[in-house]
Amino acid sequence: MLNPILASSALRRMRSVRTIVIIGVYVAVLMALLCLGMSTFVFGSTFYINSMSAGITTYCLLMAAQFALIVLVAPAMTAGSIAGERERQTLELLLVTNTGSLSIVFGKLMESFAFLALLIFSGLPVMCLTMLLGGISILQILTGMLFLMVYAFAAACVGILCSSFMKNTVAATIISYVLILLIGIGTIIPLLTSIDKKSITDILYDNAAYAAMSQMDGFRMMPKLLLVNPGVGLISLIEDQTAFIQQNFAGGHGRLYATFLMMKKIGYNIVPFINMAFVVITALVLLLLAARLVRPRHVRIRRKV
Repeated sequence: MLNPILASSALRRMRSVRTIVIIGVYVAVLMALLCLGMSTFVFGSTFYINSMSAGITTYCLLMAAQFALIVLVAPAMTAGSIAGERERQTLELLLVTNTGSLSIVFGKLMESFAFLALLIFSGLPVMCLTMLLGGISILQILTGMLFLMVYAFAAACVGILCSSFMKNTVAATIISYVLILLIGIGTIIPLLTSIDKKSITDILYDNAAYAAMSQMDGFRMMPKLLLVNPGVGLISLIEDQTAFIQQNFAGGHGRLYATFLMMKKIGYNIVPFINMAFVVITALVLLLLAARLVRPRHVRIRRKV
């Protein structure tokens, strides 16, 4: 049976004109970026063989843009889900019904996530246009969409968690963005402060030692928090699919480049899935915590009695 909260919220959202406007603006932004990245192919009168790399560049640009848009939009969509019910003084009405707190939170979450998934799928035709120049396959595009949906779900869970314990939408939205910012910054701190800094950068000056390293050696030297950083996951996915970074930013010195070499040794095809697995598990924990917080303590005690 369909979750009643999900059914009611989804019906209300899809009847709104704002939904069509948001989707239209989202696709328009992607089309503008597509034309910018493939300008030689779209507007040029002469097409060179070197211009075929524009398809890969455009794909990377679209992935980065969608990732940024999803992470920015998702918390705002869910931050008002529960807090908005409190502001309208309708949350108590939901809590006294037979609908459990987990069903309420899950319904609110899935309604927002379904809309985010619709946004991502609406960008699929634009993403597929990058295949015109070669270098990108439909499997790579679908994998990229899966990555975006995982992070859309996770960002929505952050918003629903903040919404479950805040009393108004504005505060819940601000706390959501602060929490996401802290996650992004906190997981990249080891890049600058890890105690393995000297040993990992030594690889730059000993090619033989780097060549002799095994995959497990690279995994042990890589700061574990970096493996769950959103940006690291996105970079690893793009590099595995296109080798864009290695071709355009090859070489370098210091901690950043050494970490890039560690990601290569672990495997660019492995890091994104480690990243997504951790994100999904964390998101589910946040969802359960939100369901626990949405029902006031005195209400939980009364239900037990």
